[in-house]
Amino acid sequence: MTERAILFISSLISYKPKSCVIRVALIGFIGFLCLFMTERVAAGDSVSLKIPYITFTIGFIVITELNVLLNFLISKYGTERIKYYRISLQILANIILILVCSFAINPVFHQEYEENTIIHLSVIFTCIFIVFIVLTISLIRVVQTAYESQREVEKLYRAKAEIEYQALVDQVNPHYLFNNLSVLKSLIMYDKDKAVQFVQNFTDIYRYVLQVKNRILVPFSEELTFVKSYIALHKERLGDGFSAKFDVQECALSKSIVPIGLQILVENALKHNIATKSEPLTIEIIADAERVTVKNNLNRKEAVFSTRKGLRNIIDRYKMLSEQAVRVQQTETEFIVSLPLI
Repeated sequence: MTERAILFISSLISYKPKSCVIRVALIGFIGFLCLFMTERVAAGDSVSLKIPYITFTIGFIVITELNVLLNFLISKYGTERIKYYRISLQILANIILILVCSFAINPVFHQEYEENTIIHLSVIFTCIFIVFIVLTISLIRVVQTAYESQREVEKLYRAKAEIEYQALVDQVNPHYLFNNLSVLKSLIMYDKDKAVQFVQNFTDIYRYVLQVKNRILVPFSEELTFVKSYIALHKERLGDGFSAKFDVQECALSKSIVPIGLQILVENALKHNIATKSEPLTIEIIADAERVTVKNNLNRKEAVFSTRKGLRNIIDRYKMLSEQAVRVQQTETEFIVSLPLI
């Protein structure tokens, strides 16, 4: 019920045909009611008023539509400074509009007050009506923004949960476990120190995925450590067929990144490319104060099904978190993805 109410209120300042009809009818009714009450109050004070209802009601509707249009233009094209003074600008614009209309429509505006009761009262009530409209539109915009922000946060959490679940599934699928346990078995037989380190990397991966479960952003330093453990497991399995290079500036370590983002890019490179001694796969991770870039050479496997869901998920998460976009580039020899650091 609350969601429906918010959607209805938000729709009142849109330009959909149904919204325009509802808005015009609502403002027309409110304007007519205000004029009727004004006339009754004046009659009680023995002041005879003959208010042109249709003219004033149309005026109210026009003023409302101009406010909606101004609000739309400020929201879409205004700078942050202009948006900050939105209400003041709208009130100022409406005062100018009132004065222009008063002088243009009522040539007798400068005559004595007693002879122009209707004109003066109409200006007063128009001012009150405009303040009401401006505040109402601003309130609707606040409600709409809050609702949209809540929806974006919910969408972000859903995307995050989905990608974390998929990452966890990928790590525990039988094929992945079989490969790593086979490597571990060989290491136990021939190099116990390496076996211990392999188990440490293996547990670090699972621990990290569980730790970032409820986090939207993680320190880049933590994500980098996680990815190094992930790469170490594959390096042990693939040997000379796989290598990784790191060029990370110190300033990048204090930044933040979406969790599991780097791991997905590394996993995609391993999934879609051949990694053998004769055709080695090399991944480079380069980071500065603004971005982290993951690039790999192309040794495409012949047939690998891909939904590109992981990369799309990363792009969607960044759209909600940063004005900086994820950059994806493919050349004849390289595949490059650049993620903003926040």
